[in-house]
Amino acid sequence: MRMIAGKQHKPEAVKLHGLLQELLKLGISPNVGDFFPFLQWADFFGYMKKVVKLTREIDGLLQGLVDEHRRSKDGFEKEDTMISHLLHLQESEAQYYTDEIIKGIVQVIYEVISKSYI
Repeated sequence: MRMIAGKQHKPEAVKLHGLLQELLKLGISPNVGDFFPFLQWADFFGYMKKVVKLTREIDGLLQGLVDEHRRSKDGFEKEDTMISHLLHLQESEAQYYTDEIIKGIVQVIYEVISKSYI
């Protein structure tokens, strides 16, 4: 988290890690709608509600990190973090580096890094 955001966000890192692990568990668990597509509308066992809730929480957490870096604009130019570099690229090429793209890159990099240290 220090490489991504520039400081040690222990509570955010623990929460993000837990949310991503829970989302991965849901992704590998069997769903009735996967086997019988005509039953997807029923949302058995609340699968879709759980996925939507988790993705909203992850999105809110990552958007908070991006907004925090954007608010401290004078500080992120000096920092050597991934979010600061992506926000700098967003200034020059806004159509390629939207907030959604930045959050997606942060999520993927966080997963890769957290898996390599386990």
